[in-house]
Amino acid sequence: MATKTRQLADYLVVGGLSDQTDDIEVRPHIKPGLLYPSYVASGTSNKLMDGTTDHSGAWGTAQSDGRKYYYTNIAGSKPIKDPRIGAHFGSQRHRFTSLQKLEQETANHGNDVFSIDGREWIRASWKPDASQTMNLAHDNYGTYINWDANSANAFIEVTGYFSEANWLQHAQGEAGAAARKFKWSIDGGSDSSDIGAMTAGNVLGGRYVNASAVYAMGVGATLGIHTLKIKAVNSFSLFWFGIELIVQDTTSTTTRSQIQIPAQNAISYGKKFSVSASTPHYNPFAFKTDGSTAWASGAHNGTSWPVGTGSSANIDTATSLGLENWKYSGNYYKPYNGGRVVKWIASDGTIKTSVTIMPPNARSIKTTAISAKANASVANDTSLPTFEAGTIDNSLSEVAKTFHYREFGNGSANGGVGISGNAYTTQGGTYPDASMVGATVDDIAYVMEDGLTSLTADDVRASQLIDIHGDGDGDGYYFTFIGTGISFNNTATAAKTYTASQNLPYGTHAVKLYRTSTTDPLLIVDGVTITCDTDTKNELNEITFHQPKMPPIPEDACIIADYMLMADYVQNTSATIGTISKGVRRSGASKDHFYDCSGAIVAMGGGNTYPFYHYGPGSHSGNTMAVTLPYFGTSFTSFAEDQSQTHTFTLDGSAVTPTEADSDETRADLFYHAVSTLGQHTKVHTLPAGGYRFAGTDVASPIHTSSHYQAFETPFLYELVGGDRNMEQTNLVVTHDGKTWDEVTRDTSYMGPNGAHVSRDGSNINATTGSNHGYLWDLYRGSDSAGQEYYTKGFAPNFANLICLEDGTYKIDGMGYTSDGSYDLAWYLKINGVTSTEGSCSGDSTRANHWSINTVVVLKRGDTVQLNFAVGAMYGSGSNGQGHDFSIHKID
Repeated sequence: MATKTRQLADYLVVGGLSDQTDDIEVRPHIKPGLLYPSYVASGTSNKLMDGTTDHSGAWGTAQSDGRKYYYTNIAGSKPIKDPRIGAHFGSQRHRFTSLQKLEQETANHGNDVFSIDGREWIRASWKPDASQTMNLAHDNYGTYINWDANSANAFIEVTGYFSEANWLQHAQGEAGAAARKFKWSIDGGSDSSDIGAMTAGNVLGGRYVNASAVYAMGVGATLGIHTLKIKAVNSFSLFWFGIELIVQDTTSTTTRSQIQIPAQNAISYGKKFSVSASTPHYNPFAFKTDGSTAWASGAHNGTSWPVGTGSSANIDTATSLGLENWKYSGNYYKPYNGGRVVKWIASDGTIKTSVTIMPPNARSIKTTAISAKANASVANDTSLPTFEAGTIDNSLSEVAKTFHYREFGNGSANGGVGISGNAYTTQGGTYPDASMVGATVDDIAYVMEDGLTSLTADDVRASQLIDIHGDGDGDGYYFTFIGTGISFNNTATAAKTYTASQNLPYGTHAVKLYRTSTTDPLLIVDGVTITCDTDTKNELNEITFHQPKMPPIPEDACIIADYMLMADYVQNTSATIGTISKGVRRSGASKDHFYDCSGAIVAMGGGNTYPFYHYGPGSHSGNTMAVTLPYFGTSFTSFAEDQSQTHTFTLDGSAVTPTEADSDETRADLFYHAVSTLGQHTKVHTLPAGGYRFAGTDVASPIHTSSHYQAFETPFLYELVGGDRNMEQTNLVVTHDGKTWDEVTRDTSYMGPNGAHVSRDGSNINATTGSNHGYLWDLYRGSDSAGQEYYTKGFAPNFANLICLEDGTYKIDGMGYTSDGSYDLAWYLKINGVTSTEGSCSGDSTRANHWSINTVVVLKRGDTVQLNFAVGAMYGSGSNGQGHDFSIHKID
C-alpha cells in the first residue's frame, strides 16, 4: 500500500488518527470512542463530573457537552474506551486472575482501587484494613480473587455493553457456606436480593483447576452501556473467578436473533467511514433473497445466493469459500453444516459478509464414502457426520490449536506419582492425568479449562516417555474438541502426522482412538467408524484441532465481526457412547455446573465405561442432587446415570419433561429437551438419591467464538476460556498500528515471561531404581506456606521431565538438599535425554548435601528438560517443597 506523507501533528489526537480528512491510507481499523466517568459517591444521583449538571437519557448517549458517560462510584476514575466496537451478540466470559493497584484512583477515592487483569473497565475497591482484604489466590481451587470484605465500601465495578450477566463464583460447601452470598446493583440502583447461597460439597477442591460455578444474576436490563456493582453480603470470604456479559436485544422474537452493530467510526480502504447502526441476523443463510422467507435445509434460493434484500445477508461470493458445495442442478441450497462468518466494511462503506462454509459431507483418512449425502438438496436429517469419497481436503480449514498430549494434565493435581522405596507404584495419585503417564498402565482423565476439550484414556502407558498408547486390545483414548477437523502426530513408531477427518459440521466432536488386536488403531468420529489400518498406529504425541479458514477478505478492509456459525442443530437420540448432537457446545460436568445437595459429592474420573468426567456418589447416595447450568442458546441435552430412575428438570424456574434415551452403558443415558426461544436460560437437573452420576450438558448454541483455542494469559498459565463465548470484540483491530481491543484496553505489563517453577514435597526424588534417573517433581500448581508460586507456563509436565512448548532461550536455576550420605553425588541436566550441564553436590557425610544449578539453554518446542542424580535412592526432606526448587524462564 502506498504511504502518504503526513505531518506528525495529524496523528497526535485522541483515537490515534486525525479526522481532518477521509483519505487516510493506513492499516484498516476501528476508532473506539471514549466514555467519561460520571462519579457519585453512591446511590442513584446521576451527575456529570462537575457535580452540577443532570445526566439525562441512557448511559453512553451523547450529552450537551458532546461527551458520553458511564456510571461509577470510584472517585478519580478515568475515561475508558467505548466497548461498542464491531458487532455484538451472545455471551463473552472474562476471567479474574490478577490485581494491579491504581495509584491515582486510590489517592482520590480514599480506599484502595485495583484493576482486575489490567482491564480499565473492571475494578475493585475496598478499605485497606485488617477487616477487609482482597488478594490474588493461586492454590488448589485454581486462580481467582479472594474476597474477604462485606463493608459497603468494598465492591467490584464492571462497565460494559450488555443486557444480562452471569457471575463465576466458587461453590463452597464447608461450614457456613450457605451464608456466602453476594448482591449486585446496576447504574446506581438499589441492591438485588442476596444470591449465591451454597450448601453442596465442593466437587473440584484439591484439583488445582478453577473450581467455579456459574450463577445467573438476573439483571434483565435494556441493552446498553451499564455498570454492575457487586458486593459481598456477609463476612465470609468469597472466591470470585470472573463474569460473563451477555448482549441480546430481547424486545421481540425478531430482535432475539439479531446481531447488534452499534454506530461507530472505522478506517477501511484508507478512508474514514461512519458506520450506521444495523441489526442483521446472526445466520447469513437464515432468509432467502426476499429477506422475509425463512430458509430451511433442503430448500434452495433459486439460481443465486441472497443479495441483501430485507433481512437477508449481503454475501460476498468473491471472498467466500465453500459455497460451490451447496449448488445442485443449477440451484443454490441452504448451507446447514456451519462455518465461519466475517463482516467487513467495503470501499463504499457498506457492510459485506464473507463466509467459509462446511460442505454437506466431510472427508476422512478412510477415503471411501460413509452414508454420504447425495447432494446439497438433501435435508439436514442426521446428527451423525457423513463422509464422501476422496482424499482429505484441507482447503477450507486452518489450525486452531496443537496440543502435546502431556498438556492434558497438571501433574495429577500435584499428586505426582505413588512411591514405595525408590520405585513408583501408581502414576497419578488420586487424579491421574496424561502428564504423569509412564511405563505402568493407567486410566487417566483431564478436562481443560474450557470445560469442553478433554482426554480420557483406558489402560494407556508411555513406555518411552514420548508417545502415549493403548497397552493392548481395546485400550486407547477419547478426545472431545470443538471445530471441523482433527489430526494426530506420533514420533515413537512409524513416525508421521496424519489428518483423521476434515470438513466436519462445526460444533463439538467426540473422537475415539483405540488399539485393536494388533498395534493398529480403531478410529471413530462421533460414533462413525473411520478406519482400522496398518499405517496410522495408535501412538500419540501431539493432537491438532482444525477450524474453518478465515475467508480471503481484502487486506484493506476493516473487520467488524469474525465468528463461527454452528451447524444447524440436530439432536442425537441414540445415547450410544461417543455419539453427539450436531451443532452443540459441550459443557463437561467438571466445569461451570453448580452442585447442590445435603451431602458431599465425590468426583469420579472417566474410563472405558464413559469418556468424560462425572460426579457421585459420596453422601449424595442418600440425598437428591440438583445440578444447575446457566447458558445462552436454545435446546439442551443432559447426561446422567440410569434414566429408569426419577430425574426431574426445570428450565428458567418452570418444570419441564425432557425425552429420555437409554444407552448400553447406564452412565451414558441422556435427557434432551427442545427449546425454541433463543436467549439466556437456566437448566436445573435434579438427580435422585442413590449416588447416580452426572456427566455434563450439551447446549444448542447459535454461534461461537472463532478464537476458542486462543488461551487467556494469566501470571501463571495459558488457559482456555470456557462459557458460551459467542462473539468477541477482543481481537478486533482498533488502532492504525494494528493493536487489538484487548491490547489497548488491558495493561499486561505485570505479566512475567514464560517459564516453569516446580518443586517436590515428598522424600524420594528419582523415578526408578538404578542411576541417572529423573527428579520426580510433584508441585506444579498453587503455592506453598512460604509463598512460593508453582506453575508451568509455556511448559507441560511430563512425568520426570518438563516439555517446552515455545522456542526460545531459557535460564535454568535450581537448588535443593538431600539426606544421602554420599556427599559427592553427581547431578546432570539433560535436554532430550542428553547431558547439557553437570555438577556435584556439596557438603559432607555428616550433614545434608546441597546441589545448585544455574545455566542458559536454547530450547525448541517438544524438547524435554530433566534433572538427574547418579544414585538409585536419593532422598530429600522439607515439607511443601521448601527443600527443592527448580525454575526455567524465557529470556529471549
